[in-house]
Amino acid sequence: MKPDTINPRVSEWILAAYFTYTSVLALVLTIDPAMSGRALLANALVAVCYVLLLWAVRRGGSEWPGVLRDWAPLALALLAYKQMGWFAPAGHDYALERSWIVWDRVVLHQWGLRSAIESLGVVVPSVLELSYLLVYAFPVFCMIMLYAYKRREQADALLTVYLLGLCLAYVQFPFWPSEPPRTVFAGQDLPLVATFVRRINLALLGSQGIHTSVFPSAHVSGAFAAAFAMRGVFPDKPWLRWGTLVYAILVALATVYGRYHYAADAVAGFGVALVAAAFGALLLRLRLPAEPLLEQPLPQLGFAVGLVPRIVAHSGVLGVLRSCAGGLERLDHLLRLGHRHRGVSASVENPDRSLADLARRRGIGIARGFLDRRQIGTAGQADPATNGNQRGELAGLPCAQAKRAVPAHR
Repeated sequence: MKPDTINPRVSEWILAAYFTYTSVLALVLTIDPAMSGRALLANALVAVCYVLLLWAVRRGGSEWPGVLRDWAPLALALLAYKQMGWFAPAGHDYALERSWIVWDRVVLHQWGLRSAIESLGVVVPSVLELSYLLVYAFPVFCMIMLYAYKRREQADALLTVYLLGLCLAYVQFPFWPSEPPRTVFAGQDLPLVATFVRRINLALLGSQGIHTSVFPSAHVSGAFAAAFAMRGVFPDKPWLRWGTLVYAILVALATVYGRYHYAADAVAGFGVALVAAAFGALLLRLRLPAEPLLEQPLPQLGFAVGLVPRIVAHSGVLGVLRSCAGGLERLDHLLRLGHRHRGVSASVENPDRSLADLARRRGIGIARGFLDRRQIGTAGQADPATNGNQRGELAGLPCAQAKRAVPAHR
């Protein structure tokens, strides 16, 4: 039996930490005692239910407890969202909102985002609003894909990165009290194209929305975190890797265009997703070093980090982002080397081939430099005269024969 089937998963520890955090908030924040008691009771019930679920999994005899274990965190993600609404302040001073709206108007009007989106009539606005509507169904789709492609054993990898993307946004809400631009600046900067899907979104937000904070955007952080996780789980399915990423971009655009969030919220949400991808992969490596996803410690992180300078190529923070991207690439490189030295994913038959594939797949120049140094060191240990004779003898051979004739240096 796999270790993650008899012990708490990484994703379950993340949920435990989050609900512990909300329990502390319920005790220390000055809020309605009824809301405080509701949070404590809900968290106690979650703890009891999970103890019973883990007991059923350990007992065995049926596959259903394990299936329920895969899906329960997605339901608890909705509870995590609702709990943040219980900690809403009595009022807002709108200081943050007045500073954020300046950048929104630059993006929407000066840069022409709104006019570009509405240039084709209702088509693009409808797609964006539908993407926003389905944001909490997105992780359900991702889990269905795991089952459809028989990769259910990687459910914890998907849930870990996704839940980190959500929870790392939610835990910040009490420190950034704010309201969405559609309510603070009512009637201003709104879409000029009315769609049926937008009316559904506004109706749902009117009944189910929270008034604690909009920064950072958990819609954006959760969508990108799930997309990054899918790129690691499905490296052989381009339509899933690129499709989920395109969906996350549509969600980010929808939040700003529809005035559900400020542009600052969306950018911060993307940053949270990057942190979730890096930190989640690290946690999974420490917990389950043989997990297939973890052969790539920061799944597609080099690609994700590469998006940042392109998005803000003309902004004043480009130098800072370049430094962050370089640091993340170096961290990725160090984790890969440490993982190979432990013998988990190294190719024993052909380590040079493994390193070459790594450089080709990930595009990280550090790995290519490491391969070059290995080849130089190997050549230096051989007899120069022998190498020269071999090159002369093999000059006239076809490529395939020459490869077979050259002895492998270990």
